[in-house]
Amino acid sequence: MVRFRAPRGTLLWVNKPEDLDLELLDGTLHLKKSGGSFWSLLGSLPFLIIGFAVIGGSFIYTAYEAYSQFANDSVCDTRYYEEVELGGGDIYCEDTQWNQINSIDSVEVADQHFKYVTNWGDGNYEVQEFRWSVKNEMLAIGLVESYEGERYYQCSLYKMESSLSQNWTADELTVSGDYWYALPSWCRDGDTSSSNLSYSPAVEPLFGGELLYVVVDAGSHDLHAEKYTENTLEYITIYAPYNPGIIELMFPLIFGLIFGGIFLAVGDNRGMVLTLNGSEQTMRTRKAFGGTRLSGWTWTGIDFSSLKLKQYTKTVKHSSGGGEDGPIQTWTTRHKGIEVIVLDGRKPVEVLFLEHGDQLSMYDSTIERICESLGVEVPEMVRLIEERPAPDISHEKVRLTHFPVREWDSNNDARVLVSWFNNESSRTNNYSLQDALETSGIQRLDSTEDAQHLLDHLVDLLKKEATDVEADELSGHDGIESNETTAEHDGDGQAQASNPFWNDS
Repeated sequence: MVRFRAPRGTLLWVNKPEDLDLELLDGTLHLKKSGGSFWSLLGSLPFLIIGFAVIGGSFIYTAYEAYSQFANDSVCDTRYYEEVELGGGDIYCEDTQWNQINSIDSVEVADQHFKYVTNWGDGNYEVQEFRWSVKNEMLAIGLVESYEGERYYQCSLYKMESSLSQNWTADELTVSGDYWYALPSWCRDGDTSSSNLSYSPAVEPLFGGELLYVVVDAGSHDLHAEKYTENTLEYITIYAPYNPGIIELMFPLIFGLIFGGIFLAVGDNRGMVLTLNGSEQTMRTRKAFGGTRLSGWTWTGIDFSSLKLKQYTKTVKHSSGGGEDGPIQTWTTRHKGIEVIVLDGRKPVEVLFLEHGDQLSMYDSTIERICESLGVEVPEMVRLIEERPAPDISHEKVRLTHFPVREWDSNNDARVLVSWFNNESSRTNNYSLQDALETSGIQRLDSTEDAQHLLDHLVDLLKKEATDVEADELSGHDGIESNETTAEHDGDGQAQASNPFWNDS
């Protein structure tokens, strides 16, 4: 995605210190989040495949069309059309691939009338009856139609190929004036002439099998014709030559780039890299692995001595559902953390948000490294939240009411429970909030019931730890007793150390 203005909001949101990679290269500090998970990459893979396929296909199609246009000497695209020369030498293009041919059975004729049975296939037949006349070299053919019990003619004007001048052009197939009044009078009258006709089988194609060019109003550039054979009626379309411009030729490519780019943007799993250069007073954000100016932004004239630290609770609104996924659900989460801010002139830029929950000092070393790399002193922290210590109470007696939480409605509240668990636990590594939620079967903490379920899960873990410790202690104690008993049975007042087997000799 191409950016036309500086990004808004926090440039880099970090959930724990180990998720942030800091690297100082040639005086430039590089900040980025650790690589994404395998599942996020797997989820983005279909979008990437579709995006590359759309873009690649549009390039191939556009190149093929461009080559066909420039390599073709004809005014018609000979892949789809055949050249047709009019009497005056004008070249038109006949679409032979899409000409419509209807099958005709049992053609019958009478005095200026004819009728035939059209075979539509699948056993569907239709009897159609016509009247025709010629006046001023203009052929009028009217199909007998019926409406509310009344019969009338639906007429069209034609010119037979033999009636056209030697150097005829498309202008001869147009009507000057009103098309309706160019029709013969019987076209405007009701059908009264076909009631007492005597039909006989036709012995040759209607109208001698000539091309019948449709006469149209002025302004039409394409030609339409009909041709009768002994058993078919063919509809022919002849187009005026058209040479597409460069924009029209590039339209498939533009379409592919736009829509393919959308799929690539959705499937782009690359993280953002933030570079801070104190000597050049620049700050850049780019996509990792091939990111350019098009995927990020550059700030110049940044005075990193203006760096500020603000510790507060950030509120984030979420929504899901809608349409086929059911009603829209909204919820709000609160996240405790430290916001690292620099000034772009007088405008603050939110560089980092270091989420820490109730462990307020977990980013102390990270902030010191950032300030040291930029050559600035660690500024004074603006503290807008106070630490909520976990209660000093054993897991046998702990209750939700022991924790300083007014309303259990966010994952931030769950951090208090996890922090208490880590204080009580004998684990070497702290239990993360994500692990606690996943193992307890809670996607996010939204209610007191969720909090109680999580607390019960943590208490069970502590009980299991206590049981394991007692078992280990009992096992060690039994081993000592066993050695002492063996020694007494051997008649020794105290346990005797046995010699190694290589000293038995």
